[in-house]
Amino acid sequence: MKITFFVLINIFLIDLSLCYGNLNLEKAGCLEIKGKKARFKFEHKLLGKFSICQSKNEDKIIFFKSKKRFLNNKFCFIPTHERINKSFYVGEPRCLFLNDSEKVFRINFLKNRPGNYVDFPINGTLIIPDKFINFPDPFNKEIKMGIPEAYLRCMKEINKRESNTSFCESFKKANNFIYVPLAKR
Repeated sequence: MKITFFVLINIFLIDLSLCYGNLNLEKAGCLEIKGKKARFKFEHKLLGKFSICQSKNEDKIIFFKSKKRFLNNKFCFIPTHERINKSFYVGEPRCLFLNDSEKVFRINFLKNRPGNYVDFPINGTLIIPDKFINFPDPFNKEIKMGIPEAYLRCMKEINKRESNTSFCESFKKANNFIYVPLAKR
């Protein structure tokens, strides 16, 4: 009986939760995206209306809410640093299903890109659908490639000793991403 009661309590708490992850939106300074009266600050053809907020205490934590549900594919959030109108990623993508338009998603970024990127503050995020598409040259047009993988290939090619910008130009031309600069606090 105790086990059954405990399981019922857990299910009840999960069902009433307004957020994924352990979060305190007030402490993070992100109350504007909580609840049914959330303000959706952004709109884009890939996501529709959405809101995103970076914690004022920790640059590796963002909160995200979408007005629309997506059940068929994940969206990947890539932490970036922007300076002099150029951005680069500082950690691996964090991908999730945006399967509930009522919930606020907490995304914990990692600053784990090989090299000296740990000290760069996260001041932007690239939002990319986790799906496969055909990219124009120089990508192989005969083979569909994951959009997150295409972005990482772009970054790899641009960071070579003899920089090759053609992969990044192709990635941009496909136009299947959203770049969101995060507010400076």
